[in-house]
Amino acid sequence: MSINVLDAMLGLMFLFVVLPFLCVFFILRFRWWLNRRRFRPSYASLGNAFEQLQALAVPKIEYSLQEQQREKLSQEDEGGPDQAGKDRL
Repeated sequence: MSINVLDAMLGLMFLFVVLPFLCVFFILRFRWWLNRRRFRPSYASLGNAFEQLQALAVPKIEYSLQEQQREKLSQEDEGGPDQAGKDRL
């Protein structure tokens, strides 16, 4: 049951020759497939994608202004004297 020298050489040949060859072959095949489909990602398309994500994530300015106005109105309606402490002169 000892490992034959020929088996060890075939295993190493597969590991260092055949496997890298297959990896390069499939990478080149994938690149050819992408070029055939005319898929060319660019920085412009990445920027457009981030712009769409930002439009979803950032609230509208009108909504923010409405909330600020509501807060001002709610603070004004709290009651009490407008200038506390100045009645005692």
